[in-house]
This record gives sequence, structure tokens and C-alpha cells, in this order.
Amino acid sequence: MHPAITGYRDHMPFSFPGKLLDSLTANALRWRTIQNLRSRKAIPASCFANISSRKVLILRDPFLEWLAASMSKI
Repeated sequence: MHPAITGYRDHMPFSFPGKLLDSLTANALRWRTIQNLRSRKAIPASCFANISSRKVLILRDPFLEWLAASMSKI
């Protein structure tokens, strides 16, 4: 697994509000970009939990699995 993924797994909580993604990844991943990918169904819905119509939690493990798979395609 890529060292960045391991570092994120150690640093990120199990679930967190999407808007914290920028700060948790030192802007390496941007919430706005993830929202765009999510709206195009490029990221599995299982990576997220809607807690209201405007608030979305990112579920760390499924999200990082998707990210690792995406990185391996590059």
C-alpha cells in the first residue's frame, strides 16, 4: 500500500465531515473535487454517510480503499 494511504489511515478518524478533508490531507485531497467525483458516481456511495441534506461524513476505510485503487491505476 502507498505510504500516503497508510499515513492517512493513521491520522484520520474513522469518520469525519467532508469539509475537514482538506485540512486532514494538507490540501492533497480537496473536498470540492471529491464532491464533483461523487456527483459523477466516480466514487462508491459506500464511502459516504449522509447525516442531513447538506452534511456528509466520509467513512475513512472505504474511502481510503477507493483512493488506493485509484492511485494504482495511475
